[in-house]
Amino acid sequence: MGAWSRRWSTCGRPRRAATGRPCCATCASTWGTANEEAGRREIDKAWVEALTPLLDVPPTDRAFILETLATKDPATLAHLFFHLHFYLVQRSGNGSMTAPSSDAGQLRPGLWATINERYPGAMVTRDDAVPLARLAKPLTQTRLAFVSSAGVQPKGTMPFDVVHPVGDYSFRRVPADAAPTELEIHQLKYPTDGAHRDLNVIFPIERLRELAAEGAVGGLTPSFFSFIGYNMDPERLERTLAEDIAAAVVADGAEAALLCPA
Repeated sequence: MGAWSRRWSTCGRPRRAATGRPCCATCASTWGTANEEAGRREIDKAWVEALTPLLDVPPTDRAFILETLATKDPATLAHLFFHLHFYLVQRSGNGSMTAPSSDAGQLRPGLWATINERYPGAMVTRDDAVPLARLAKPLTQTRLAFVSSAGVQPKGTMPFDVVHPVGDYSFRRVPADAAPTELEIHQLKYPTDGAHRDLNVIFPIERLRELAAEGAVGGLTPSFFSFIGYNMDPERLERTLAEDIAAAVVADGAEAALLCPA
């Protein structure tokens, strides 16, 4: 991914030194319009939120802090920093990461053009793409898998790592018979207001079951597959996450897969 500069983006992630490009869609929505002040405000909110509970010098678990610093590796401590930053901005209650997604400016006109122009390499491009396979039999006789980048996962499972500056390259199995109330969303990079009202608008688990019950598709795999789309290393995404999901889809007996980007 190249060297990181000491400049910070709107979401708290470091910006790449060579280009100064935004690290993600949230940052592009402000930085793409030259709103550097928005990034500084996010840092200030986290700093104030961290300072406030310490003003009266309450007792804190310094032994835990010192032990953590002494025993954890640099990568874990750096990861912890991003978790703390997000936690503190969320506590402030008025950051771009906590505002309702419809008000956060993520979908301003020209956003994706800004990302593609200022952050080349973040989009997967292939000159040797494999053509899509044709159905071997009618869809009404075909077992269907569903793969989504919506960040939907069963409650109680390890949350997707939405704070890692380079992304999360894991996926979650979602039982095809799960109720929407048994699922939750861990994703920051698309507006989720509608999905929280009706999960089917982004992860149509009930609609797919209806299609199977009506005979429009031959059946569904036992699990659906979910990941988060914020992954800034396309080669690693293809080498690990894409291959892992493909293997899981085949192992589940899928004869076709519906791919749905968030």
